Amino acid sequence: MKIAFPCPILARVMDRLRRAFLELSIAAAICFFAVNTTQAADNKDSSQEFLKAADLTDIRSPGSPAFELDAKVNIYAGNGTAVPGSYKLIWLSPSEWREELTYSGYTRVRVGGEDKYWQQRSPDYESLQITELSLAIDFSSSLRGEQSPGKLKSRKHFGVTLGCAAGNGLPHREYCFSPTEGVLMQEDTVDGPVPYSFQYSNFLSLGQRRFPGTIRVTAGDSLLADFSIERLVNIEATSSADFSPPQGASLWLTCANPERPAGFDKVAPEYPVTERLAGHQGIVVMYAVIAQDGSVQNVHILGAPSRGLADAAFAAVRQWRYKPRRCGGTPTPTETIISIAFTLG
Repeated sequence: MKIAFPCPILARVMDRLRRAFLELSIAAAICFFAVNTTQAADNKDSSQEFLKAADLTDIRSPGSPAFELDAKVNIYAGNGTAVPGSYKLIWLSPSEWREELTYSGYTRVRVGGEDKYWQQRSPDYESLQITELSLAIDFSSSLRGEQSPGKLKSRKHFGVTLGCAAGNGLPHREYCFSPTEGVLMQEDTVDGPVPYSFQYSNFLSLGQRRFPGTIRVTAGDSLLADFSIERLVNIEATSSADFSPPQGASLWLTCANPERPAGFDKVAPEYPVTERLAGHQGIVVMYAVIAQDGSVQNVHILGAPSRGLADAAFAAVRQWRYKPRRCGGTPTPTETIISIAFTLG
C-alpha cells in the first residue's frame, strides 16, 4: 500500500466532511453552499440544453479546426497556498493531439490516437486535485454522457439566475447553464461524501465555439485547483508537435459512450476496535485503477483521519471486484476516486 497522507487543505476538507456526518443539516448546507433554490420551474425538458452546451463548447469535436491552448494552473496544497503549474494542449484532430500538465513534483503527458491515448506520468497516480481538475476541463464529455436529464429549474448562483437540471449518471450531478448564452456555468456533485463543484467563467471564442477562460474546482468551501487560459489560438493542421507515444507510456482506451464500471462485489471495511476507542472517524479518500478483469489495483491513500482507518479501507478495497468499464464491448482500465466513510455511533 502506498500512502500519501493529506496536505493541510485536504485535511481541512476531510475535517469539514467528518463534522458533516455528525449533523446532516450541515452536510446539506455544504452540498449547496452557493445555491439558493427558487420555486420556479420552466417545465422544459433539459436534454436539449445539455446538447446545446456540449456542441457550443466542445472545441475538440470532430471537424473542429486545429488549435493550441496554454493555461496557468494552481494546485492548492495547504493553508491556501497555491502551487503553480502549467497546462498545454495542441489539438489537430480527435486522433492527433498532445496534452501536457506539470507542477512541482508532478508531470503528465498524454498523446492521443483514434479512440485511445498514451500516457506517461510521474508519479504513477493522480492526486485528488488533479483528478477533479481533469474532469472539469473535459466537461463536454460529461454533458454528452448524461442520459434523459430532468426538467430545467431556475436557481440563483451568487446572485445570477441560471437554468439547472440534474443528470442521472453516477455520481449524481447538477448542471447549471447561462439562460442567455447556453454555456455551462456550474457543475455540482449532489450526492456522495465529497461535495465537489466546478465553476466556469470568462468564456473565450474559438471559431464558432466558446471555452471557459477560467475554471475553479472546489470541495466544500476549500479551493482545490484553478485553471486560467493565457493563449487560445487556431494553428495550421501541419503542426510540428511530437505526436508519437512517449517512451514507456501506458495505453488507455476511450470512446464516446463508455459503459461505466459497476461494483458487484464490495467487501465492507472492518472498523478497528482501537480506532473506535480512540474516537477516530471520518473519510478515507483513495486513488485506484479498476483493471480490465474488474480487480482494484494501484491503490493510493490520498487522505485519511488516521493510519488505522487507512489500513482498514485499503484492505477492504483491494478485495472489491467490479464489472469493468467497456469501450465498444472491450474491457478497459479506469482511474477512479473511492471514498469510504467511518462513523461512530
